[in-house]
Amino acid sequence: MIIANPTYDIVFKKLMEDLHIARGILELILATEIEQLEFASQEFTATKEALSLTYFRLDFKARIFTKEGTKNVLIEMQKGKLSSDVDRFRTYLAEEYRRLYEIPDADGVVQRHGLPIITIYFLGYNIDTRLPAAFKIDRRYVDLITGKEIGLRCDVMERLTHDAYAVQIPLLGDHQHTTIEDLLAIFRQDHPADETGHTLIVEEDRTHSELVNDILYNLRRLVEKPDVQRAMAIEDEMYQALERGIEEERRKFEVEKRKREEAERGRDEMQRRLAEALAEIARLQSSD
Repeated sequence: MIIANPTYDIVFKKLMEDLHIARGILELILATEIEQLEFASQEFTATKEALSLTYFRLDFKARIFTKEGTKNVLIEMQKGKLSSDVDRFRTYLAEEYRRLYEIPDADGVVQRHGLPIITIYFLGYNIDTRLPAAFKIDRRYVDLITGKEIGLRCDVMERLTHDAYAVQIPLLGDHQHTTIEDLLAIFRQDHPADETGHTLIVEEDRTHSELVNDILYNLRRLVEKPDVQRAMAIEDEMYQALERGIEEERRKFEVEKRKREEAERGRDEMQRRLAEALAEIARLQSSD
């Protein structure tokens, strides 16, 4: 089976615009049921002539079930292909921590405040091979005096801190034993169907969940969409331009670093010679 590569922004965007699929993916990753889900914001722009790329990001407002009951949250989903994307992720997080939403309280009175944030990162590179392909950073409340975990949550602290999930796509393996592995296997990049990597090969004899079958059906349809192919080609060019820019900045930094090191060595040599000259003068004076 040939599918469109979901690591491309345009493909992932079109896939996640289906709220049924988005809900299924989020429930599986978060391991919780979502009572209500709606789009909060999304960005995607690729303009070849201007060489400008507005990165893909997708935010959902959701009401999820927790041990304490239902909880309104903001789910921020982002994809990254370059290690430099970390700074961009931090910028987006800062924006979300400043943003206010109108949320009715238990009495139905609308309040304006920030929502607890959950972040999900799909990374096209390895941040640390010592970590698994997919993992969760889970906050715990711990009593500083006793060291014991506290079995409750505080709304104020929930809005000041957040859980995070990360997927290191290059580390995804070939063994799908669980439903989450079956889902994440769709993002594997080790079976390209063409030299551009715009399409991938998926084994057809494997049994998938209903959710994964729906995803594969949508990705298979996107293969034949000319607008999707054009957007992927533009994204390739944009990232190539970004990588060239990053490499040029790296070279400039290395040149400046070498100049600074040479200047420091020159100063050290001058100081050494001065010290030797002063020592020689002192020796001659003492001999007189």
